[in-house]
Amino acid sequence: MNRLLLHKMIKARFYQYDCEKDALPLSEEECTTLANQIWKEYQRTGDDLHELIEDAVYEFLTK
Repeated sequence: MNRLLLHKMIKARFYQYDCEKDALPLSEEECTTLANQIWKEYQRTGDDLHELIEDAVYEFLTK
């Protein structure tokens, strides 16, 4: 999967949690790390990618 698309999907999920575009609570480095974790989990389990992104973003925001 294209990493840029995965980054956009992650950022879109943050926007759904009312995070502003110019004030995202994660850096590009954190977004890359999160994307890698999501992709590895997707390859391992084959679960729905949207659900995996939702879970990862929720967990990130509730730490």
